[in-house]
Formats: sequence, C-alpha cells, structure tokens
Amino acid sequence: MERLEYKSLPARELKTDETGGELEGLAACFCNLDDSFWPDILAPGCFAEDLPVFLAEGFVSGINHDWCQPIGKTLEARETPDGLFVRAAISDTTAGRDVRTLLRDGVVKRLSIGLRVLGRTWLETASEVSAWWQSVRYSPTTRTSSTSRST
Repeated sequence: MERLEYKSLPARELKTDETGGELEGLAACFCNLDDSFWPDILAPGCFAEDLPVFLAEGFVSGINHDWCQPIGKTLEARETPDGLFVRAAISDTTAGRDVRTLLRDGVVKRLSIGLRVLGRTWLETASEVSAWWQSVRYSPTTRTSSTSRST
C-alpha cells in the first residue's frame, strides 16, 4: 500500500457560512507547484476515481491531520477546472468549535489533504514543467505563478 502524503496550500476561496458550521473552498489546486520539499503538481483528473469513496467513507480530520479528533464530514467534493473543491460540515464538538473560532478569526489560511500517490512523473527542470503544463493545456497566470511555490 502506498504511504499517505499530505499537501497543504493557501486556501483559495475559503468561505464559511454565518455560523461557521460549514466551510468550502479549494483544498487542492491543479497545475501549481505545491510547497512540499520536492514540489508536486497535481494533474487534473487525479481525484476523480476516488471521490465517491471519499464522500462515502471520508471525514474532515482535525488540525494537522489529527485523525483522533475528526472535526466534521465532507458534504461535497468535486473536481473543478481549478482543483479539488470541498464543502464540509464542522461538528459541534470541542475541536469543531475551536476550528470554527479559528476560521471566523481568520487564523486558518490553509487547507490540506491526505492522499496516496498512485503514479508520479519526475520533472526536473523548468522546461520540463513548462512542457508538462503545455501538454495539459495550462498556462500560468498572475494568480498561479510558475515561479511561486504556492498558489
């Protein structure tokens, strides 16, 4: 079995409802270099096959992927042209209320995911990254810079 990896990105379009009981946003962005030790680029389509299982069996873990203190459940997860969109309910538990407070106060600025990598292609130079981006018809924008290690 592949080991679990974690990807953390600045939360793009992170929103909460009035009560803080739900959150939504892009949990992972496609085609951007993440900020891991060896930056990865998530390809469009990489989540599609496992989304039904994630929706049926997954949950929202606590801060720093603390699986011993889940804070809620996923209500929606789908791939968009920009990345993996998630909407989740935050449970009314001590840990959930703490997260609601952190979200409301603007402390939480990143979302992260845990995933198992089933395939990987190593791109070692900027020209290889550029060629890969062209192969998936992607062009970096000011919002998603090719020179930035985060989105």
